[in-house]
Amino acid sequence: MSTLLIIANVVVLASVIFHIFWGDNDIKLIEPDNSEHKKIENWIMARGAFHVVSVDMLMITAGLTLINFTDMLDSHRTILLKIMSIYCLLYAVFFFIVISVSGALPQKFLKLCQWALFLLLSGLIYFGI
Repeated sequence: MSTLLIIANVVVLASVIFHIFWGDNDIKLIEPDNSEHKKIENWIMARGAFHVVSVDMLMITAGLTLINFTDMLDSHRTILLKIMSIYCLLYAVFFFIVISVSGALPQKFLKLCQWALFLLLSGLIYFGI
C-alpha cells in the first residue's frame, strides 16, 4: 500500500464531495431567468458538463479505493494507475489552457486553481505506482 496513493485517494474523495455540493451552489448563482430560453439551455448544458467532472472524479475515487484497500484490481494495478495519472494530467493541462485563453481576471490562476489540484493528483498517483 502506497502512502502517496492513500493521500491521492483522500484528496480526490474530498474534491468530489466539494465539487458536487459546493460547486453546484456556485453554478446555481449564475442561473438565468427562465424567460431567456437560449441562456437557460446553455446554463443547463454547462451545469451538466460541470457534473460530468463529478462523475470522473467519483470514478477515480472508486478506482483508487479498490486499488488501495482491496486486491480486486491487482492484476491491472499499474496500467490503471498510469491511466489515472495521465487522465488527471490532461485535466490539468486543458483547464490551464482554458484559463489562459479566457478573459482577464485578477489572480485567475490562483482563484481557479483546479488545474493545480489535478496536477497534484496526477503526480501523487504517478509517483505512488
